[in-house]
Amino acid sequence: MSVRPNAIFSIALAASICAATSSADEFVFGAIDQSPVVHTEPIEQPAAVYSDTVESRISSLENEIEWLRKNQSTQNHNVLRNVEYQMSCREVGCGGLFFAAEASFLRPYLSGANSSATATGGKWVDPTYGTAARLKLGYESDSGLGVRAQYFSLDHGIDLASRFGGGSLGLKLDVVDAEVTFRSRLRQWDLGVSGGVRYGYLGYTGDGVVIAPGQLTFEGIGATASIDGRRKLGNTGLSLFGNVRGSFLLGELHNGQPTAGLSYGSVEDEIMHVIENQLGVAWIAVSDGGVQLEVRAAWETQFWLNDTLADDDYGIGTNLALSGPSVAIELKY
Repeated sequence: MSVRPNAIFSIALAASICAATSSADEFVFGAIDQSPVVHTEPIEQPAAVYSDTVESRISSLENEIEWLRKNQSTQNHNVLRNVEYQMSCREVGCGGLFFAAEASFLRPYLSGANSSATATGGKWVDPTYGTAARLKLGYESDSGLGVRAQYFSLDHGIDLASRFGGGSLGLKLDVVDAEVTFRSRLRQWDLGVSGGVRYGYLGYTGDGVVIAPGQLTFEGIGATASIDGRRKLGNTGLSLFGNVRGSFLLGELHNGQPTAGLSYGSVEDEIMHVIENQLGVAWIAVSDGGVQLEVRAAWETQFWLNDTLADDDYGIGTNLALSGPSVAIELKY
């Protein structure tokens, strides 16, 4: 059988075309397959290495906190306690049972003309500072409502001038208050008011030969009310405070002194006006158990005013005033 040359040429041409096509495909797809691969996902860190890093970081922070606790100063500790205490007061209040002891160093002033000078210009009394004590006990709820009782006592002797026979003039005060109190907070201010009943005793006892022999006393019961305010100074625990109190006592005046202006015996239905105030600074610290310690220093002034006493020829009690510094310590549980 014979094969035509044209047929052989056609078969060879078709085979060449197929071979060329196959080579082109391999070139194209091979180039694509050989292109570099880009990894878009992050390479994960082994779990063991990550765990060790977190634990070491936590351990480092714990050691740092422990070092700060051991090495922080007392002042910083108090500041942190005060901040925590103020925050707790904003949330639930800071009421509790409290007790205060206060010592005042007061100088008496007798305002009558005869008490300060005589016809020759000399004083017949030269008052010095005497020590007075004040005790407070009370309870205040977180809402600010509370009760309070306080006792004030002064027993002081004043020397009389030798030109008037010498001797001494004793001054005694005993005061008891029982009150209902209410306190509220307004921004950085603590404001408080109180009202109740007061018992008051004022007595002069003299042993002079010419002036102030015998005893002159007032004793009465009446109403008392006060208002006080306090302004905190940042988070230092320090604050400025002030208070004013007024009392109106109804009672009896008893005279045992032989004076021309006031006879022996008792005078009933007497009125005594008492005005008191303090201005000072306070410092508060709070213990780990929540006990509050407050230390106060202030300047105190009192006025005891009675019209009948003001008529005394010798000026005894002619508007008695007391003035001087005071310090106090208060504990609240």
